[in-house]
Amino acid sequence: DERPHACSYPGCTKAFKRAHDRDRHFQTHNDEKSEVCFGCTKRFKRRDALNRH
Repeated sequence: DERPHACSYPGCTKAFKRAHDRDRHFQTHNDEKSEVCFGCTKRFKRRDALNRH
C-alpha cells in the first residue's frame, strides 16, 4: 500500500496514493473558509464539503 505523496504541513504524518488527494487534504490545515454557500452563507474550507452541504 504505497503512499508516495506525503503532506508537507509541519507535524502532519498523512500520506496519499494520489497527489490530488494530498492537495485536497492540505486545505484542512488552512484556517480560511473560502467556500461560501449562497443559500445560507455557511462557510467551508473545501469545495467538496460545500457541495455535500
